[in-house]
Amino acid sequence: MSIKQILLENKFFMIPFLIAVLVAVFFMNMYSLNEGHLFLNQFHNNFFDVFFKYFTDLGDGVMFGVVIVTCLFFRFRIALYAAIVGILVLIIISGISKELLFHDWPRPTRVFDNLGINLHYIDGVRKHMISTFPSGHSATAYGLYGLLALFFRNKYMKFLMFTVAILASFSRVYLSLHFVRDSIVGSAIGVIIAVLVFYYFNKILGKYLILDKSLLNFRK
Repeated sequence: MSIKQILLENKFFMIPFLIAVLVAVFFMNMYSLNEGHLFLNQFHNNFFDVFFKYFTDLGDGVMFGVVIVTCLFFRFRIALYAAIVGILVLIIISGISKELLFHDWPRPTRVFDNLGINLHYIDGVRKHMISTFPSGHSATAYGLYGLLALFFRNKYMKFLMFTVAILASFSRVYLSLHFVRDSIVGSAIGVIIAVLVFYYFNKILGKYLILDKSLLNFRK
């Protein structure tokens, strides 16, 4: 299966993702980095404060571990690919981008504290000051749930995976932990990693049918 075929067969994830990217790019062209964040920061209420405070955890790197362990009981191939995606996201986002290239880039908290502007913050959400670009949670969310979408055959499940990914990604902006720029770039990195891992490792390991077994039927 070619990359083009993969994208077409997963249009219920990919098309909404492309729409989200286009909307974000349009938004970033309308507003400067700071103006855009201030515009979005004014829209908040108690429900979304609680919702995004906890939903953002679905973009935490620990979710790779949860999915890997769970998928061992369903299909080894998904667990293996998820592990590879997780390692690549860690290397590219944490190792290269945040530590080597963009380590000192300030997060919204530092930017607006220095400007003397009060943002809407949520109790219990830890404030970070640097390493804003790109968003690791966004890369994790789109890498992990994008990969799962590639394995699901049901179009509704593919769209559900997109919904989880975009909400986890947007939560980083809502919580003032990242700018829109950070989340959209992290999201793109996650999707690219997921598609490339799915494509190349299916070519390399597709013939090994043992990977389509699980701990529940390994001896059958």
